[in-house]
Amino acid sequence: MVQEFESKTPDITTPARSLSEGNIQKVVLAREISRQPVFPH
Repeated sequence: MVQEFESKTPDITTPARSLSEGNIQKVVLAREISRQPVFPH
């Protein structure tokens, strides 16, 4: 996901809170897009 969303991070284990605002937004976007949708029955 880091490569796919072109996030700039020193290491894949770096906590999101220590990234820049733009890269935090990329992390949140990647997380939301990668989730499986839940549809009500």
